[in-house]
Amino acid sequence: MDKKNENNLSQTIDAICRDGFVIAQEYVTEATGCDTCLFTMNGEGLE
Repeated sequence: MDKKNENNLSQTIDAICRDGFVIAQEYVTEATGCDTCLFTMNGEGLE
């Protein structure tokens, strides 16, 4: 990611987080044929 896109991403995340919680999901190409979710809060997995 170049520096310009990195700054834009940072500003976008700041704007979204301004009013509360955010749920973000990363697409993992290796996870074909399944649907697995792991929820974390403050870096800790939730059960």
